[in-house]
Amino acid sequence: SANSFTTEIDSEEDIRSGKLKKTFVRLAGYLIQECQTYVGVTYINSIDGNCYIYT
Repeated sequence: SANSFTTEIDSEEDIRSGKLKKTFVRLAGYLIQECQTYVGVTYINSIDGNCYIYT
């Protein structure tokens, strides 16, 4: 079961000792909202902590 899965990670210590490396994930997607008279579509793009939003 998923509840039996446990880990012991001290991420800050593991990063300092070289066991782990900080990485960034690129995320992108659409936020679609149905309003009374229109549908709003917002594109969200994020990379390296910088976020760009286009509507």
